[in-house]
Amino acid sequence: MEKMYYSSQLRQTVRKGGDLAWRDRIARDLHDDIGATLSNINILSAITLNNLDKPDEAILHLKRISEEVSYCSQALDDIIWNASSRNDTLDETIARMRRYCVELFEAPGRTICHLDMDEQFPARKLSMEQRRDIYLLYKEALNNIYKHALASAAWISVGVKGNSLELRFSDNGKGFDVAQASHGNGLKNMRARVNRWRGRISIRSEKQKGTRILIVLPIDHSNR
Repeated sequence: MEKMYYSSQLRQTVRKGGDLAWRDRIARDLHDDIGATLSNINILSAITLNNLDKPDEAILHLKRISEEVSYCSQALDDIIWNASSRNDTLDETIARMRRYCVELFEAPGRTICHLDMDEQFPARKLSMEQRRDIYLLYKEALNNIYKHALASAAWISVGVKGNSLELRFSDNGKGFDVAQASHGNGLKNMRARVNRWRGRISIRSEKQKGTRILIVLPIDHSNR
């Protein structure tokens, strides 16, 4: 009887520990993403008010405020989506990834994106932490193409091979020096997310010849 008591108590402790970890992660995300952005908006608003007699500068700051509000809204939406247990399947994660790509590259006259995703994905459950990392890796790679690559075309491929999710990104943009770029936070964060799940990432880029990124992540929890 005593053995059963301690076993039950241990399970409750583990559950509470998991809940606290999730709550701490959400609190960090709200502080880092939403809090920092709201602080930027507050600063930009004050600068704008001080430059009302300089319309050109005021307009530039207002545009920045609009961008920050848009980012804040998107970051909050990501946090809510990730916290919902209804979205804990691979299918739901892929559906959100597909929507994000379409919305990002829908503007005419910009990069033409060729998106290749499997029509059906295996029924797999993902932990909140893993689907967050998968989605943020995907967003980081797409945003780099959209904002920095100056590419006329990009090719995005997402599929499952065995127990791994494969993400492939390529573009015909300006390229960059991988050695120098690796010192920035963007690539460091991507590598850290991949390493957390014992995956692998390959980044190849050459100036004026575009960039290719391959990410392979185990999605079988026994592989973690």
